[in-house]
Amino acid sequence: MRRIFALLLPVLFISACAEPQKPISIRPGLTQTADLDALRPPSGKTYRFAMEKSDDVLSSELVLKSRRKSAKDYEYKGSVILSIPEVGDLEEVTQQLSTLFKTEGVRAQGSNIFLPITVRTDNRFRTRSSNLLAGPSRFVPHDCFAVIGVCDHVTIIPNGRQVRFSTETTEADGVWRSVTRVTSRDAPAFAKRMREIWTYSIDRNGVVLDLVIRRRVDGKTDTIIFRRKT
Repeated sequence: MRRIFALLLPVLFISACAEPQKPISIRPGLTQTADLDALRPPSGKTYRFAMEKSDDVLSSELVLKSRRKSAKDYEYKGSVILSIPEVGDLEEVTQQLSTLFKTEGVRAQGSNIFLPITVRTDNRFRTRSSNLLAGPSRFVPHDCFAVIGVCDHVTIIPNGRQVRFSTETTEADGVWRSVTRVTSRDAPAFAKRMREIWTYSIDRNGVVLDLVIRRRVDGKTDTIIFRRKT
């Protein structure tokens, strides 16, 4: 069981993924010339993303369904689906993941584990809260997704601690690039040295199309890729 849980961690956390050696392509999408504030993504649409890793140990997929709560308030709910080798009873794994992500509803079916995901955004797909890449976190007033120039926000992590970030974003030919750094004075030294680089594209509704996240610190780069299938 310990071996299986070790296999799961590279899928769930960016910091466990090695840097891919091959170039990663991004399909171009909407550019900064679009009026992003006027976007109104569809409600009831299902999005499927392949989650890719250089080691390719496990197959994983992110499935989210949109729900429009108001003109500028959206919710995307679904699951990360992890396909793992047959190991018999996965109850212990699901319990550990529930504890790790501070969420209920983690379940196993056959050789798949389903991890519930909820992402709340505005109409521009700027995230207000999410449990996708870690435990449930809030972003005040929102994260800096597809905001050209310098943008600051506060992330409130599960233990209640507030961490300040600054993001600088550019766009060229339908491909966006954001570089984020920690600006909290009381952050650990390694966190202040870390840079998170997002390279991504968005569709005509402002929803992410392709996304590559690279986290760099002290000469090491860790990567995870989301590539939309539907």
